[in-house]
Amino acid sequence: EKYGEIALMPDDTAARVREVIESFGLHPFIYTITPDNRLLAAYHNGPMNRAERKFVEERTGLALKRFHLDNPGGMAPFLPRTILYFAIGDAEATSAAAEALTRMGRCAVSSYMDNTVPGMGILEVFASGIDKGAVVKRLASRLGADRIVAFGDNLNDLPLFAVADIPVAVENALPEVKAAAEVVIGTNDTDAVARFIESDFMTDCYAKN
Repeated sequence: EKYGEIALMPDDTAARVREVIESFGLHPFIYTITPDNRLLAAYHNGPMNRAERKFVEERTGLALKRFHLDNPGGMAPFLPRTILYFAIGDAEATSAAAEALTRMGRCAVSSYMDNTVPGMGILEVFASGIDKGAVVKRLASRLGADRIVAFGDNLNDLPLFAVADIPVAVENALPEVKAAAEVVIGTNDTDAVARFIESDFMTDCYAKN
């Protein structure tokens, strides 16, 4: 019940990132983390589109996350202990914002299409050096794991696939993700992932015995 491997965004970077994102007409979710690393707080200022409302509805009530919506327009230029900017909007805007932030060179930027809402793009901005692959490698090392099985459906999962021993794509993943996978299973709205884990775990146990 505690987040580990916390990478906070420097305050000056957080302020600049927000300025750039909003210059493209996007209203990002700003994720911060409490000093005890036990709770994520996601702030949002401005109107929400249909995809953003769906995003919030699907995640409201999670034990380790709280949404704070419709904050005053005068919210501070940055929020202390920011770990992530996450925006969903017009794909051209998210792509252009990602290009501008990448040129800035002070953060880790990921931009890809929303595979559930046509025409919508997703933008993720973390502290420099952060991606799924890098974090999972550190986690595996800390736990003493000798094998990584990874599941993915979108472009931000490709760095994770690059470090995985067995990269697994769900059936409704983007073509680029399926092409990078060793195995393709059922869609992510079924029990396909859980069934694969059960089968893989049992196979691995028998192999070791």
